[in-house]
Amino acid sequence: MIGIIPKFLSRQFHTQFFPQILLSRFKFKDQQGAGFSTNMDSIIFLCLSLVLAAIGVGMVVQHGALVGWILTGLGACGLGALIIKSVMAQAGTRPSYANFLAGTFFFFVFLGMTVGLWMGKSGHSFWLEALGFCGGIVIGYGVGLLAGFWFQCLGWIAALLDMILAVAIIGLIVIDISVLVLPFAQ
Repeated sequence: MIGIIPKFLSRQFHTQFFPQILLSRFKFKDQQGAGFSTNMDSIIFLCLSLVLAAIGVGMVVQHGALVGWILTGLGACGLGALIIKSVMAQAGTRPSYANFLAGTFFFFVFLGMTVGLWMGKSGHSFWLEALGFCGGIVIGYGVGLLAGFWFQCLGWIAALLDMILAVAIIGLIVIDISVLVLPFAQ
């Protein structure tokens, strides 16, 4: 599917190769899975760790209870163990563009755009806003490329993180719209 990968800083990489990679990530009929394998016990352990941490934090915030601290610690240790297990399971496997994390890439592009918009708005100038917007997209593109490729080293946690970041794009779009529209509503 991939063939010869052009140099990262070449025009061919960014105009021909990478757009084909992104398009291939959205063709579901060609894919045979998310690129990572997981067991049901890992998912159950993840849910259990999150529930323990959430209950513990709630108890600490409301009552300052020692039991809450213990539950929070157990949940955090469980999450840490899962991340370590996921990374260790992926050790020795090289990331590839065949398993590129498109949700992570687009999250960082939108995050760069959002930060650029905010930075440009603080200057109260159309040109500063446009410069911040474009600069944010360029920085987000670069960071997104690296993150979409190297986050694969996180193992199956990367697939979960990719889905979460893809959904978080909706929040970034809402923020962008509010930054652009709300000043005109006043």
